[in-house]
Amino acid sequence: IKQVRIQWGDYGNSHNYINKWILEASEDGQNWQIVVEGGFPSNTFTIIDKVFEASALRLRAQSERDWIGVYELELVGRPL
Repeated sequence: IKQVRIQWGDYGNSHNYINKWILEASEDGQNWQIVVEGGFPSNTFTIIDKVFEASALRLRAQSERDWIGVYELELVGRPL
């Protein structure tokens, strides 16, 4: 993977929805490594330019009001 695009939509513009987020990657589905983490997005999208290998990804987030949302998570790979 060479880029991850997170489209938060309206959830990224209000502190009510997302206060902190973490993108993690795993090659075996059991051992997870943090790829990147952030606080309140304050935008409708986040672009992460980072090259890494993974067979599984997970996006975790926290909210003070228990409302968490993401519109789309797009992965861009590099040619093999």
